[in-house]
Amino acid sequence: MPARVSCPWFSQSSKRILSSHTSRWGFGAAVFSTGGNLGFAVGPLLGSLLVLGLGLRATIGLVLPGLLLFLAIKIYATEVLGREVPGRTEARQEKGRETGGIPWYSLSAVSLVITLRSWAYVSFIAYLPMYLQTRDVPLAKGSLTLPVFLVGGALAGLYGGHLSDRIGRRAVVVASLLVYPVLAALMLLNDSLLVWLLAGAAGATLLASFSVTVVWIQELLPGNLGLASGLSLGLGFGTGGLGAAFTGYLADTIGIYGSMWLLALVPALGAFAAMPVRTRVKAGQELVRSGREEA
Repeated sequence: MPARVSCPWFSQSSKRILSSHTSRWGFGAAVFSTGGNLGFAVGPLLGSLLVLGLGLRATIGLVLPGLLLFLAIKIYATEVLGREVPGRTEARQEKGRETGGIPWYSLSAVSLVITLRSWAYVSFIAYLPMYLQTRDVPLAKGSLTLPVFLVGGALAGLYGGHLSDRIGRRAVVVASLLVYPVLAALMLLNDSLLVWLLAGAAGATLLASFSVTVVWIQELLPGNLGLASGLSLGLGFGTGGLGAAFTGYLADTIGIYGSMWLLALVPALGAFAAMPVRTRVKAGQELVRSGREEA
């Protein structure tokens, strides 16, 4: 449990720092998120190799990357953390208040997008091999589609963040969540070698907006970047786990087949929720510029 708690804690703190040191919010958050998503994709593979080769006790080796990261941050604290200039936080909060009150509808809509996407994402990871097993795909082989799904999502998230800086957050979110059900449906209908390609493409479209929604909430709450990061990442980690539990209940009630088709279609609801959202981009960019000038 402490390890699970520390993951979103580290992520939201890091993204708050990141948002203070770049004018390209989308791309900066995408680089950070891509590293995390690649870690989620590669971690299970490394863990499996350690266990198969050296036994269960060998998983202690997974502690090494965390220790190396701790030492890097400790030694290069100023460069990595970019210590804030005194008074910068207060200045941001004051400018955030000048942009107006909290846009509750937009905030709720983006939160709904994150909730639905996380539900589909975590549940697909948990139940996709079981679904493929019902289509006569061996469980060991079906499990190998997960790294493809995750790596595709990680790489697409990097480009999605860059693209959102050019064409806007809403366009990336809406387009990715509308394309995803098509690719996910094709993946569920296919049991040939194409399922690998479709799994990567489905993961790419689902997670193309992963970092974009983090930045989107930060732009909606420009005076509370820490709260915005915590809200977006907390919804992502928390609702994904709860959604997976609910999917398990659905699988026992209506079957794994119906549950997986529901997960393929649900994210599209997030696209419709995101369509009316307006982003206070100028306000967010102004806060970033002022933070850099104060540094």
